[in-house]
Amino acid sequence: MKGWIALHRQFTQWEWFDKPEMVQLFIYLLISATHEEMQWRGMTIKRGQIVTSLDKIKAATGLSTSKIRTCLERLKLTNEIASETTNQYRVITICNYDKYQSVGETSDKQDDKQIASKSQASRKQIASAI
Repeated sequence: MKGWIALHRQFTQWEWFDKPEMVQLFIYLLISATHEEMQWRGMTIKRGQIVTSLDKIKAATGLSTSKIRTCLERLKLTNEIASETTNQYRVITICNYDKYQSVGETSDKQDDKQIASKSQASRKQIASAI
């Protein structure tokens, strides 16, 4: 799997951040989610969704099945995810995927660009004065 995910610094303020298994599972879900709509077995998998199973999650994370179930229930209760289950697979939807993984310019990125531009201009002024 190629690519990257964005992880905002405010993640440390997330209500589940003090539970390592919650952090591990949520980051796994972010990394595993599709970043663009796709077809799978005649079904449309939307951006921010994962087709998986408890066994696949267990193999990827090393978490026990009971911990995974507990974490998924917590994520559902706090509206981080929605989940549909069949006897063959589970489709997990990250509810605010676009908020977490925005492809557009954010104000933070714009601020970073402005700071970088000002810093570069300052270095040029210093260099020309020397």
